[in-house]
Amino acid sequence: MSGTFAGGLAGLLLGAAVGSFLATVFARRGGGRCAWAIGRSRCDRCGAGLAVRDLLPVVSWLLLRGRCRHCGAPIALAHVAIEVAAAAIGFASLFLLGWPAGAPAALLGWTLLLLSAIDFEDMRLPDALTLPLLAAGLLLSLAQGGLPLSLGLPPPTAALAGAAAGGLALAALAFLYRRLRGREGLGLGDAKLAAAAGAWLGIAALPLYFLLSGLLGIALAVALGALRDPARRIPFGPALGTALWLLFVTG
Repeated sequence: MSGTFAGGLAGLLLGAAVGSFLATVFARRGGGRCAWAIGRSRCDRCGAGLAVRDLLPVVSWLLLRGRCRHCGAPIALAHVAIEVAAAAIGFASLFLLGWPAGAPAALLGWTLLLLSAIDFEDMRLPDALTLPLLAAGLLLSLAQGGLPLSLGLPPPTAALAGAAAGGLALAALAFLYRRLRGREGLGLGDAKLAAAAGAWLGIAALPLYFLLSGLLGIALAVALGALRDPARRIPFGPALGTALWLLFVTG
């Protein structure tokens, strides 16, 4: 069923809160297992503990004019960018798809947002996110068969075939690039994300998915200056993730 503006507003507020959590995970990603859950939030520069009034998604950043209340150090722009993006994902998911189909769309989008941010910064797509995303697509595809309405995922056979075809296609492309160019072009993380896309979209959607991913990847490469510096490494995860989410929410 389609959503309503009220549903979209609820998704917006929930997405902003989720975005604050995702930004914390992103900021603490190098601190070891479960580092994101350890200790209270603190300023990265002065170490001062942050109160609730400093942690309101987007609002606190605006009120503080993007700076720490205690030392005046700039708050990382990535933090508020993730909050805004997560809020937009929540709004679009529930506004376009309603409940319950909007719930998996939002969860998919939030996971892809975190994956894209990590790949953009670190040039890697961690298995801790790509493999659960793949498993979730397959399991939700199987589970929706017992529900009175669709969650928007393909049938189990199409999801399984899509996962296999998507992963193998990107893995084969990465292998060929490495053999022909003598250096890494795509990583196995990209192949695992493509496999997850196949599970969420189904095998029939893969040609359009790879076309859209390629166009988005080219646009990102141009925006990051690849024309001026052809040797520059460009993360492909954001393009793969954006294409997956756009195709899923638009059916």
